[in-house]
Amino acid sequence: MAAAIAIGRMPGEPAVVLRAGQRPLLLALLFGRRRHGPLADPRLEVIRAISAALSRGVDTIRADLITDAARAGWSRNDLVSMFPALSVRSAS
Repeated sequence: MAAAIAIGRMPGEPAVVLRAGQRPLLLALLFGRRRHGPLADPRLEVIRAISAALSRGVDTIRADLITDAARAGWSRNDLVSMFPALSVRSAS
């Protein structure tokens, strides 16, 4: 879990949950842009996306990411334990 949080904090990580099977665009490959693929574990992919969103300076986990976390089996208590300094409420 700590690795997923650390990966999310890396520069350029997308702040959305990437779905399995997403492929980089041909232009991205041609110009050498980094491919952002989902983590192998869908539960950890949600944590990576939350970490990426929070690394942009917000203090609230977005509602769509809370929904994705719930679908992956994470509770609000789980999110509070992983990100204790944050407010875990629906953001507008």
